[in-house]
Amino acid sequence: MIERETGRPLLIEHTAVRPGDVRDSHADTARLRRLFPEITAVPLEQGITATVDWMRQSLLAR
Repeated sequence: MIERETGRPLLIEHTAVRPGDVRDSHADTARLRRLFPEITAVPLEQGITATVDWMRQSLLAR
């Protein structure tokens, strides 16, 4: 999805696990939902598109 949005190939480098890496997360998002009730989930593809658009605008503003 990111490659499609940016039009560029990603350089993916798999490395060994580092100390402190979290393999699986069992995070509870209930507190975040209480603190930020106006924020709603968006589909991953929509979020990537919005993020890439934001980055492009931010880089152009420099």
